[in-house]
Order: sequence, then C-alpha cells, then structure tokens
Amino acid sequence: MTAFFRHLSCGIAAALALWSASAAGDETSGAPPHFKEGDRIVCPGEYSGHLQGIATDGKSIYWSFSAGVVRTDFKGKLLARAKVPFHGGDPCWYGERLYVPVGNDFNRERPKGKKSNEWIYEFDSALKLVKKHRLTKFQYGAGGIAAHNGHFFVVGGRPPRKPGNTVWEYDSRFKPVRRHPVAFDSEMGIQTINRAFGRWYLGCYGTDGFAVVTDDLFEVTGRVRPPLTVGMIPLAEENLVLVGVAVWNKDQQHSTAYATVRRLLPGPAAKPPVRR
Repeated sequence: MTAFFRHLSCGIAAALALWSASAAGDETSGAPPHFKEGDRIVCPGEYSGHLQGIATDGKSIYWSFSAGVVRTDFKGKLLARAKVPFHGGDPCWYGERLYVPVGNDFNRERPKGKKSNEWIYEFDSALKLVKKHRLTKFQYGAGGIAAHNGHFFVVGGRPPRKPGNTVWEYDSRFKPVRRHPVAFDSEMGIQTINRAFGRWYLGCYGTDGFAVVTDDLFEVTGRVRPPLTVGMIPLAEENLVLVGVAVWNKDQQHSTAYATVRRLLPGPAAKPPVRR
C-alpha cells in the first residue's frame, strides 16, 4: 500500500491531500499542496526565548518555543497554546500526539549517578498535556525528536570541544534501544531532527549555514542549505520544505517567528570530523 493510501485510511489525507515523506511510521507531513517556494506563514504573538522547531498534523502547525507550544492553522490563526519548562525543543507529531523534548543539562556532562532530567512531553491536538516521559541514558540535554517505524529518535546538546554527535533511539514507550554515533562535529550538538525524502536531516548551530544529511544508519551522506536549525516540515514536492525562522526582538529575550517555503539545496562538501 502506498504512503498516500496509508494516510487516506486514517482520514487525514482525504481532507488535505497529505503526503508521506517515506515509509509508514514517519513523522506526518502535509501542508496544503498549493504552497509554493517563498510562501510565508506568520505565527501570531511574541514568546519567551525563540522558536525551536515546527511540526504538523496535516491540519495545523505546531510551533515549539523555548517555554511554550503554539498551534495555528495554515494561515497563522492562533488555535491553542501551552507552557513547557525551559527549554522546549524541536517537536514531532506522531500517532495523534505531539511530542516535545524538554532539555535541562544542555551541553554539560551529567555527574555519574545523577538521575536524568531530560523529558518528552506528550500533548494531544488541543495542547492538553497527556503524559511526561523521562529519557533514561540520555546525555547533554534533549533538544529535538522525530519518529520513524514506531521508534523515536532524540538529539540534543554536546559539551564544548567534545568530538562527534549522537542520535539516541527509543522504542514507542521511550525505553532506550541504541545510541547512534554521527561522525561530524558541531558547535552545540544537534538542534533539530527530521526524516524526509528517505533521509535524515540534522539541523545544527555552528555549521556555517547548512544542515547535515544522513542515511538510515546515520552515516553522513551530505549537507544542504538552509541550515534547518529551528525546524522544518517536508512538503509533497521532493526537497521542498516549510522552514521555521526565529526573529529576535531588541531585548534578545523574546522573539516572533514565521515559516517559509524553501528548496533544499546542496551544501558544501563535508569535512572530516576533528578527532581530539
């Protein structure tokens, strides 16, 4: 059965002509098909911190800020809001639920014996908190989450001068499955993670304006622009995405946000990771 008909059977695609980026179980995409490059959606209001990521259920957009989550329609009309502890990260929509990572020990080694304080907050479509999941084994602060084939993949910070990066895989109940080393260096770990067009996209600060692309084994296969550091939603056309954009206000404590349709373009050739 094709990805289109799998979504059709769920009753979502019939209304919005949704499209699935790859195999069943991926994070849902599905912005209206009339979107074209350059289109923009503005998230209403001003928020503490800045935009961390975006996701969709096919009917609306979920905007995750440092201290809260916002739901709008595809025209930017506010539908719901909820608070999260500082700081929330890049979310994903999966199985009729929104999952938002909440990280605490960003870019720091957790002292031996100290219990993990990294969480995934599970919301329904009205942004009512359903459940909180503690992430065991996780290190350095949870900052982004994606779903694929019934498992969750979580990324986060990285201590300064520590080489490489990591994707942490959990099952559907957030029991740890495995740790995936990813052989590239970045300034502050991995901020966002999305699977689309049969590939993984990792948005990172300090990559000089590009995102890292990997295969399903998390082997680095290339880089793309724009950097995707505050999230993306894949659209029906190959390499066309809705990209989150954070706009800081003058006080640098609050921000506004919008999303714009961009085409993913090849980035510079990958440099080998530094081994210190």
